[in-house]
Amino acid sequence: MIFARQSRRIIQGLLLLALLIAAGGIGYVVLEGWSLGDGLYMTVITVTTIGYGEVRPLSSVGRWWTVLVVLVGIGVVLRTSATLLYGAVEQGLHEGLRRRRLRTMIRDWTGHSIVCGYGKIGTAIASELKAAHQPFVIVERNEAACKSAEDDGHAVVHGDATEEDALRQAGVARARALFAALHDDAENVFCILTARELSPQLQILARATVASSVKKLRRAGASYVTCPNQIGGQRLVRYLLHPSLVNLLEIVSAQSGTELSFDEVKLLSGSRAVGKSLRGLDLKSRFDLLVIAISPETGAPLFNPPSDRALGAGERLLVMGKREQIAKWLAELDAPRT
Repeated sequence: MIFARQSRRIIQGLLLLALLIAAGGIGYVVLEGWSLGDGLYMTVITVTTIGYGEVRPLSSVGRWWTVLVVLVGIGVVLRTSATLLYGAVEQGLHEGLRRRRLRTMIRDWTGHSIVCGYGKIGTAIASELKAAHQPFVIVERNEAACKSAEDDGHAVVHGDATEEDALRQAGVARARALFAALHDDAENVFCILTARELSPQLQILARATVASSVKKLRRAGASYVTCPNQIGGQRLVRYLLHPSLVNLLEIVSAQSGTELSFDEVKLLSGSRAVGKSLRGLDLKSRFDLLVIAISPETGAPLFNPPSDRALGAGERLLVMGKREQIAKWLAELDAPRT
């Protein structure tokens, strides 16, 4: 917006200058009987104060016309210069205020996510977090990528995600998770090491460009590592072997175009579901939900759990169904006991 206003002011100044040169040239034609070329030339050297001297001898009226052209020209030039200076100052103030508001906003955040890198993977992560209404901040050192992230409406810290200062600005000590999605696996390793040192409890999710880097990223302190290239190859082969299953999973996991969704529900100690069995919850008939697995606090997940399995506090249920039905069940879980 500021750039647009500044551009309009510059264009207005240039138009005024062009109008002055045209009017001055025509004035010399009318008052002195000069050719238009001589009149325009005289106006230009007068306005720019080059001082080459008069093109031709001037009459008294011509001299007064020259004085008027000089005075108006100085005014136009001063106005245009002031516009440029004002625009630069305004833009600097706006940028300073924006960064100050950003620092204040991030300082008040707790439990947000930090996305390191705004490339293809970082952009996709930011899009998913935004769709899920999760607060997050982008850490990016490339100016063009920062501008792109800001244009997309994201909070941005312009800095190197492998450096402590940039991560501190992003509120790493209060963050819930950090996504290491930099362009290079070595940079992701340094980013993870720095983040883990600053926040030992932080959940760190990393992207590996090659499968051989997965172990290295985990050793560096990543909580979870994925390799998009390897996953892409696996999905292609699975589609060849089990096309219907892959289509079903893609439909269910899609964020748009379907009402079906996967969700993970953690049972808190005061939850209404604690102590009940899946048969007792009767999720299928009441909410048309399917419990695919139960993940206890310790041990391996239990897939396709039996209906008489009692649920305990701290366990997580992987549920599939319509998003609105999942929301209704969650609201019931959070409702006070009667």
